[in-house]
Amino acid sequence: MLIEVNDDFLKEIKQITEAMNITPGEYLENLYKNTQNLKDDLLEDKEDFSTFVEEYHLILNELSRHQENLLASVKEIDDTLVTQRVFEELIRLCSDDISVLSKLYKKYKEQDDRIQLI
Repeated sequence: MLIEVNDDFLKEIKQITEAMNITPGEYLENLYKNTQNLKDDLLEDKEDFSTFVEEYHLILNELSRHQENLLASVKEIDDTLVTQRVFEELIRLCSDDISVLSKLYKKYKEQDDRIQLI
């Protein structure tokens, strides 16, 4: 995947880093590390990672199928448009952001390691 560095890209980085209270350099470094970790996992734990991705996709498919109902539930709790947008962004991040996938896989491996110890 090629990244087109233009004003929109730089504006998005600025918004993200301001929200996270970190510098653009720290954000890009973290993104690079997460991508590297994910690549390492792909090379070392191919089978385990494949299983994780299959399970993750099933969950995302279920979330997508139930998104309308979930949004209705969110509206019952808080009917502001802001909350709905936050929820929609969460759904988008879960399916688009490589760093989220990397962090979830790390947690998945930790849980799997704990289960194997029992």
